[in-house]
Amino acid sequence: MKFQPNEQLRKQMDIGVGLLQSFKRADANNSSVEPNSLKVGRTFEAMGKGNSLTVTLRTYKGELCDPPLDDVTVHITPEDDVTIEEKEATADGKIKVIFTPRVPGQLTAEVQVHGNPVSNSPLVMDVKPQHIKEMTTNPKLKNALNTGSKKFRGIAVNKTNTKIAVAAWKDCCVRVFNMDGDLLLSYGSGDSGRGKLNNPQGLAFLSETDLVIADSYNDRICIVDTTSGALVKTFGCQGNMDGQFKNPRGVHVDDDSNIIVCDRDNHRVQVFTKNGEYLYRFTIPGEKKPYDVVKHNGLFYVSADISVVHVIEMKDNQSPTTVNTIGGEDYTDGRLEDSSGLAIDNDNNLLVCDYNSKNIYKFSLDGHHVGKSNDLNYRPQFIAVLNNGQILCTTPEKGVTFS
Repeated sequence: MKFQPNEQLRKQMDIGVGLLQSFKRADANNSSVEPNSLKVGRTFEAMGKGNSLTVTLRTYKGELCDPPLDDVTVHITPEDDVTIEEKEATADGKIKVIFTPRVPGQLTAEVQVHGNPVSNSPLVMDVKPQHIKEMTTNPKLKNALNTGSKKFRGIAVNKTNTKIAVAAWKDCCVRVFNMDGDLLLSYGSGDSGRGKLNNPQGLAFLSETDLVIADSYNDRICIVDTTSGALVKTFGCQGNMDGQFKNPRGVHVDDDSNIIVCDRDNHRVQVFTKNGEYLYRFTIPGEKKPYDVVKHNGLFYVSADISVVHVIEMKDNQSPTTVNTIGGEDYTDGRLEDSSGLAIDNDNNLLVCDYNSKNIYKFSLDGHHVGKSNDLNYRPQFIAVLNNGQILCTTPEKGVTFS
């Protein structure tokens, strides 16, 4: 082998441009990968943040390769069960891979250097179900929400998280707070007249200020400006024709600003424009009574006091198709008893309040069980998620809880 002198490189070095550094080639047999889980050993938690793998590269003599300049590949499978957050070379000459396990089960990490597996590859890691814990990052807000009557139903936050609304069904009013816990508005009282509410249930923000309220015992939907306290619009009345209601329960506003209403005692879901104009309706299998609804990526997720959440696709706004059921008898983990309030969290998982079993469950949108709370001492009803990931849940016993 004959080496040719590189005059251009030599001149650059002579004038101080660039740095010549020796390269230590990594040897796969002396290199390794180790998990840095938040739990002891190689056990991770579904949706746990900050988990990582560390790849240590060594030469055939056992020396650290610093900095690591080798051809290194890290592959974690099943790919659908994991999110790779970041890959980086650390200051001590190692390679760090930060990842989030999405569902319980097992993950396998295969690490290769120059096409050859490192000494302990493949590495198998166990993933446990996520434990949803009660906690709060805003005790002032929690105390404010739970002052006075704690008999709550619906709960909603606007997109910028500057306002939070709770439906106090026993007091027949809706209270609106800012995130400092200051009361901005108390709307309604027990009656059927204009500006009155009777057993308010589901809530959803139509805009940063306008709030949609299911005025359940008045069989109508109210839209209220939470800044001025003015009633913007009401629509619906008692009946079973299109645009009429019997005991409306959960409400949701989709990405097109359409208002979706669980028309509970009519055993159907109705969809309206933001101005209250009727668009279409659909029922769920068995014509069960819908409790709550959310829409995400064109699919409706509907709870109905039963052991499943129905995932429904509407084709041409007139042909409902059940594309999946979540939490039914086929589930060993995540089996629901009495599904009520629903929400999509910041990681695009489905949160389900299970009223009778006193649990909050989390599922991936394709139906895989992710985790749950541990047998709460209250019955969760409606649920909302803040931008920081905090979960807020209404109950008939403890007011609003934080997880």
